[in-house]
Amino acid sequence: MNQHRQKKRHQTILIVDDTPANLRLVSSVLTNQGYIVRCLTSGKMALASAKADPPDLILLDVNMPDMSGYDVCRKLKSEPPTANIPVIFISALDEVLDRIQGFVVGGADYILKPFQIAEVLARVEAQLSLYQAQKQLQARNTQLQNQVSTQASVAEELQRNNQKLLELARLDSLTQVSNRRYFDAYLRMQWQELGEQQQPLSLIMCGVDFFKELNEYYGYYEGDNCLQKVAAAIQSVVDNPHALVARYGGAEFAVILPNADADNAVYLAELMRMHVNELKLVHESSSVSKYVTISVGVMGFVPVPGATPAIMITGASYALEEAKFAGHNCIYKVG
Repeated sequence: MNQHRQKKRHQTILIVDDTPANLRLVSSVLTNQGYIVRCLTSGKMALASAKADPPDLILLDVNMPDMSGYDVCRKLKSEPPTANIPVIFISALDEVLDRIQGFVVGGADYILKPFQIAEVLARVEAQLSLYQAQKQLQARNTQLQNQVSTQASVAEELQRNNQKLLELARLDSLTQVSNRRYFDAYLRMQWQELGEQQQPLSLIMCGVDFFKELNEYYGYYEGDNCLQKVAAAIQSVVDNPHALVARYGGAEFAVILPNADADNAVYLAELMRMHVNELKLVHESSSVSKYVTISVGVMGFVPVPGATPAIMITGASYALEEAKFAGHNCIYKVG
């Protein structure tokens, strides 16, 4: 226990919130856990502080008067000294689009107010562990690159470490499927390739039904466990090596299916829905089942000149909302 706390004392957390009460509460809890804590009340001050003395993690409020948390994060990610620092947003904004915006600008996680202290500690520790692993791999790579050696083992280890770094950058730390940033890049790439070939592209959007109620009823530990198992169930259905399963944001997952039309995508979507049902994850606060279920939207399209991948996201998101409107635990197709 003492060794664990000793390690934490070398990790610095920057908290940015314009509400003094929030700063005092979170700062006190993290300090008691052995972290070095710095507190600031504005986005501009946070940018200057992070650049001058980069912390290991930033807890960032979304709504601040001088500069929004989203703008602060976007600026941090554009500067090499601060680009890799994990940012956890803390916000009272509960809309899906707000959470998605947090991930789009480079956020690593998103905690809703009013927050539970146990949740904050768990998410902080998870992001710091991931960040530490990335730094260790990067440090080892730098060490290997500085060694003038022709040994094959050095080159092989360098290649393995680079591959691990790529995987860490592409994966969602909770569910171990691809993250939103890699999803966006992969969708653009498939859109361009299939547009040139005039081949179909399909997108599946899955949302866990009544996930907010599940979190409130069972707690966020069970919520995270649910997301991990749902992600694994969805991934188990996808056997195409060119397909991609990603966590789109919150309790939503997206599946990119190259060379698959909408009918083929609907078939896979039904398998995903059935696999999740077969998990038998208890969800007493659901309005449609006593177990966890998913609603699924499907969009199929052949990329054409002048169009962008945004049409796929818009269509699949619309289909997902229609599936929820139709009663949840079902599939809706457009295209």
